[in-house]
Amino acid sequence: MTPGERIDPGTIPGARRARLPAAIVPQFPVLADAAPDGREWLHEIKFDGYRILARLAGNDIRLITRHGQDWTARFPAIAAALAPVMPSETLFDGEIVHEKAGGATSFAALARALSEGRSAGLSITSSICPISKAIA
Repeated sequence: MTPGERIDPGTIPGARRARLPAAIVPQFPVLADAAPDGREWLHEIKFDGYRILARLAGNDIRLITRHGQDWTARFPAIAAALAPVMPSETLFDGEIVHEKAGGATSFAALARALSEGRSAGLSITSSICPISKAIA
């Protein structure tokens, strides 16, 4: 996939056409002593950021926190970057992060940027979706 290319849902294994729900409740992480093993488990990278559900319905994109708050106004550049590449009826589960040099994420830098009203240099990423990063 090239930057700016719209995702074709038909190319995603297991994708099926369905009505876009008005809202979803994301799963929350659970503390465990050890990660489960076995082929039936999917593990993803833990990013140090804010979980965001991007919901695109027609031309309306919303960035919703895991607690249901609309944070679209906090991240207008991320919303604008995602809208052209997402299929017209989509929910995207991602993480808004501040990436340091070398690729590590910094929650402290993210929190500082938000408290100062800055969104430049923030991105949305996911380890399990074809959209890897949209830079604000």
